[in-house]
Amino acid sequence: MDAPGNGPPWVLPEALEHLARTGATDLVAELLDDFRTDVAARLERLRGALATGDAATMKMEVHSIKGSAAQMGAEDLAGACRKMEEDAGADGWNMAGAHVDTIQGEFDKVSAAIGRHPLCRKGRPLGDGS
Repeated sequence: MDAPGNGPPWVLPEALEHLARTGATDLVAELLDDFRTDVAARLERLRGALATGDAATMKMEVHSIKGSAAQMGAEDLAGACRKMEEDAGADGWNMAGAHVDTIQGEFDKVSAAIGRHPLCRKGRPLGDGS
């Protein structure tokens, strides 16, 4: 596995590309928008759990982000989540803050890459209320 930052931040998964080619562009755009909205909300909950020391919530949120990212073509984001899970298993959640910042940075790259994709609705980035 490449370390985060060695590949493109996001690649449209083949399954979604196929849906778009067969005319389901609105569905693909909605799925991408939902992904960005969901991960943003999970990151907020992750930061809240970090602030209160709630390891169970941190574990749940980072695991969910990892799975969604892997399915949606954001391999570096998934890798950053895997790294947080691995380190948490070895050292507890002591370094969680640094990991959350890394995950946020990877998500920001993914979100921007999705926003530049032609499937963005009416030329606006997904997630802007369109």
